[in-house]
Amino acid sequence: MLIETIIEITNMNDIKIAVISYLLDSVRAAMGINKRAYKGMKEEAEEAEGAMQSRYSTFKEEAQYVQVAYAGRLNQLEPLKNSFERLLSDVPSMEAGGVGALMKLQEVDTENQASYFIVGTGGAGLTMTIPEYGEVTVVSYNAPLTQKLLSKKKGDKITLPTSQTIEWEVLNVQ
Repeated sequence: MLIETIIEITNMNDIKIAVISYLLDSVRAAMGINKRAYKGMKEEAEEAEGAMQSRYSTFKEEAQYVQVAYAGRLNQLEPLKNSFERLLSDVPSMEAGGVGALMKLQEVDTENQASYFIVGTGGAGLTMTIPEYGEVTVVSYNAPLTQKLLSKKKGDKITLPTSQTIEWEVLNVQ
């Protein structure tokens, strides 16, 4: 599934809007898929014969279990969607790492750069490329990487958890 978010990037706030929009589009798409699957399982469960005829005839019960799983996933996605909608309606400006922060880092000894957008829950692990800015990875606030970023400001130096000891400098926090 391809989700496109096209926003003209003119400043860091626009980049945050692009990231949040992408996350919101991703959650809405997942909700749509789950709603269709839930509806399909509900219809199949309703069409199936009554109680199982034999120990091998469990289709109705299985359809009901799957339906409950889709309902559970929808219950998980709804607050996530609401959270991203709130972020999008009032894009926070950050001076230090925290939920809602977009942070750009650079390795101290090289020119390698990395950008991270910190979210509360959900959406973590997604990576997107923003034209004229680069790749942004979405990380959860409770991830070990993010724990090193919390409260860090522009100019701060940190060592991120990797197989090697690499020092990074915070170039920008928005």
